Amino acid sequence: MLTGPVMAGDGPAHVLRWTDAVRCRTSMVHPETDLVHVVELPYRGAVDHPEGLVAWGDDWLVVYDSPADQRLNEQETSVRADVWSVDPQAGAPPPVAAPQPRTKSAAA
Repeated sequence: MLTGPVMAGDGPAHVLRWTDAVRCRTSMVHPETDLVHVVELPYRGAVDHPEGLVAWGDDWLVVYDSPADQRLNEQETSVRADVWSVDPQAGAPPPVAAPQPRTKSAAA
């Protein structure tokens, strides 16, 4: 689950895992204990607002609204996205080594 400010809001974004979400058959408020913090995405002010999250093999592809200039190519026909590698079993990565994105190109 991708969380954070919507629209033009500013602030950090996070990726959370909702444990046993596929077994949920009712609409209701769930306890915080059902959520596992996976990673906090970098806050970059007016650019790079995380907007989309999709499984990318064993990793996660994150695309951005208002991408920074360095994410756009000169012809503006593609945009660079981040691929995050996180431990699929654990919630958050170990505190000694925060995950780093690998940059991939995706057609716009």
